[in-house]
Amino acid sequence: HDGRNEMRLTLASGERVVLQDTYVAGGSLYGYPKDATATGSPVSVPLGDIRQADLRKPHASKPLGYVIGGALIAGTVAASATLFGAVRQ
Repeated sequence: HDGRNEMRLTLASGERVVLQDTYVAGGSLYGYPKDATATGSPVSVPLGDIRQADLRKPHASKPLGYVIGGALIAGTVAASATLFGAVRQ
């Protein structure tokens, strides 16, 4: 928890969340709330709940934005395919 990157998230609900030291694992974005102490536990946000993600400090973590963007696009495509498949039946 050293503040190398900071993600500003806008969730599907409209809520805004700022997380530091973010990483993607198992369909969720993990990170530490901006004002958390170094010993705090990371929180998780399901990728499907993220409407927009902005990387504030694009250090070496710039590829994370591409990973999240790709995961959001893949999730949207999968959800669309599921929805249209259900409508056809």
